[in-house]
Amino acid sequence: MTEKLTANSIKPQQTEKTEAMNARKLPENEMQTIAKEAIITRYELTDEQAAMLELFVQPYADQENAFYWMINGQPCFEVQYFLTQNPDHPENFVEKDGTYGAAVNVETGVIERLIYESGLGGEG
Repeated sequence: MTEKLTANSIKPQQTEKTEAMNARKLPENEMQTIAKEAIITRYELTDEQAAMLELFVQPYADQENAFYWMINGQPCFEVQYFLTQNPDHPENFVEKDGTYGAAVNVETGVIERLIYESGLGGEG
């Protein structure tokens, strides 16, 4: 059964996002660097692949807290990078292409979660 979203069910999420943002002790650019280094290390990206990582830019200008979350009770900033090694033909998937995400604890800089999604959807 799918739960219907209502104003009351969204409010707690927004409250948690704001709490996570307000707990921030590190600047966003530092958390982006921490995330990128963790992604490069964890997924063993080459120097060439690391140079091709593109930061996912904030698409919701009116939502300052869009990338802030509480993850396992920890205030986090979610950073996402895209890797496309064949930008002229992105449909030609190259190993390790995809979306990489890291949740950085806004107080300590500890990586709380790493995610990799190839985007192939079973087609690769």
